[in-house]
Order: sequence, then C-alpha cells, then structure tokens
Amino acid sequence: MKASCVFLLALSIAAQDTMPRSTPTAKNPVGTGVRDATVDYFDSMSDYFRNSQRAVRAIHEKGIPVGEIPAVLMIARRSSASPNQIIDARNSGKSFSDIARQHNVTLPGPDFATEANLIFLSEYHGRPIDQVRQLHAKGADFIALNQEFRRDGSSQLPKATERSRTQPKN
Repeated sequence: MKASCVFLLALSIAAQDTMPRSTPTAKNPVGTGVRDATVDYFDSMSDYFRNSQRAVRAIHEKGIPVGEIPAVLMIARRSSASPNQIIDARNSGKSFSDIARQHNVTLPGPDFATEANLIFLSEYHGRPIDQVRQLHAKGADFIALNQEFRRDGSSQLPKATERSRTQPKN
C-alpha cells in the first residue's frame, strides 16, 4: 500500500511538469506583456489613476473608446462625479469639455480627451508634456506612445500617479 502511494505521488508530480502551463484568459488580459499595446495602455491607466484593471476595462465596455478613458478618469478624480455619471453624460451626447465644465474641471487646449491623454502619459512616464504633444502631433497615437515609453523605460522627470500629483507634499 505504501509503495503504491509513493508511486501515485511521483506520477502526480511528473504529470504536473509535463502539463501545459495555464495562460491568462482572453477575458481580462491586462498586464500580460508588451505584445498587445492596448493591454499595456489599460495597465498604465490602471496604475496611474489607481483604479483596478477591471474598473478601467468596464469603462470601455460601457461604450467609451479606449483613447477617451483618461478623460473619464481625470474628470472623476478632479471632481465629485463618479465615472458612471461621466459615462452616462458622454453616452447621452455631451462633449468631454461640457462635462468637465459642468464639474468645474479645466484643462488647457480645445480637446479635453487629448489633453487628458497628454497629461496622463507625461506624468505617468516622466516625460515633458511638450515631448508627448510633439510626438502625438506627428501622428503617433496615445496607445503606441504608451507602449514605446514602457519599452524605453527611461524618464526625464519623476514618474507620478494621478493621486501622487494632486496630494500635497509634506
């Protein structure tokens, strides 16, 4: 009996070494690597805005394009509005500029979603905002810029999260 138990244990261990390793499900692949630029973008937004990856993905699933998610989160962070209130207003046809104005949130520039992305990428990756603005003006989209900055890894300014940027320093 003891020999059969030892044999089954050894067989079980050997089977584990030959079985394929589980892979992340397609349902929530956030943080799985740099092969998918959109996954990296979700991961960076989650880290910068201090929201769960699931919460960031839920914003997209409620009809907000990936490139507009930073606008939703920036308005929510800088006002008393919830992301759901901002999503509802956006889905009802209001512009982000109108929603931001309603909640007393201002950013420079005519396009609120673009400015939110510029601030997010600049502060999160420690890059001068003018550098991010110039690269975007040359045609680079924000998802590609995020992936490039993540791969490069060097920053010219201190990296920040949205929360650390708004909290006073002691």
